Amino acid sequence: MPLEKANWLGLKPEEQSEWNKKVRPWGAPSNAVRRVSNIPIPGSDIVIIIHIGSPKTGTTALQGFLKTNAEALAARKIFFVRSGRSNIAHNSVVRPLAKGRAGETLDAIAQEILEHPSGIHILSSEMFFRKGVAKPLSDGFRATGQTIRIVAYLRRPDLYAEALYKQRVKTGRTARDPDAFLDGWKANLRYMPILQEYSDAFGDDALRIRPFRRDAFANGNVISDFASRLGNLNLDDLIDPNASANTTLSRAVSEHLGRVAHATVLNIRVMIREITARGVAGTIRSSDVYD
Repeated sequence: MPLEKANWLGLKPEEQSEWNKKVRPWGAPSNAVRRVSNIPIPGSDIVIIIHIGSPKTGTTALQGFLKTNAEALAARKIFFVRSGRSNIAHNSVVRPLAKGRAGETLDAIAQEILEHPSGIHILSSEMFFRKGVAKPLSDGFRATGQTIRIVAYLRRPDLYAEALYKQRVKTGRTARDPDAFLDGWKANLRYMPILQEYSDAFGDDALRIRPFRRDAFANGNVISDFASRLGNLNLDDLIDPNASANTTLSRAVSEHLGRVAHATVLNIRVMIREITARGVAGTIRSSDVYD
């Protein structure tokens, strides 16, 4: 199905045209993968949500929110699964899973879920957004017989490449050459091979895909959007999700920080926090690399 006829992200018509132009070079999505509005399934006692990222879509902020508010969320029958989780993410599940050695961890996760037989149970890791993970993950959870939903936020590929470039150039980990960087990262910008594996492993209806666009999110952040997918979860008595919002430094600032990182022993992270806090005009900017 041509991309322009598959409004798989639920975008408005005027937004779809812009997305098409930016996404087409990286491959169109299969018609087997589609976006459905909310996560819970009416009548299902247990829903397992596996949040797979993708990278650079506010995952750390969302995971921090889930951990910080774990007790309050549990009172609402929303559980951030403890088993297999180190601090805020279930990263420790991925490598054993790929090697067929995650049996004990998956058993512990299943047991923990069954201790709360009515509710929503969440696992989250950007490391789930890799080829070869979906099938063993599906095999591990199939025996539970529970409703499973795969949640993925996708940043527009050119903006994802920009975010990666700025992240690395500002700490001196890549040369100040965005075109050369893009050449080396093109394979990582193809979402569909991974999403198709999840569709094949869990079924078409299991996928819940959202475009990562702060201007389309309630309160401008992914936490509020994720909460709305849990049945309009009220965040009023939880931490302020706006506190977790990140800002994007301009290309010029990011590249200059890379020069500083190479030439001095100054703490770049401290400098980034200071620049962000001051908010001087022109220092915070996006869509200025691959535009």
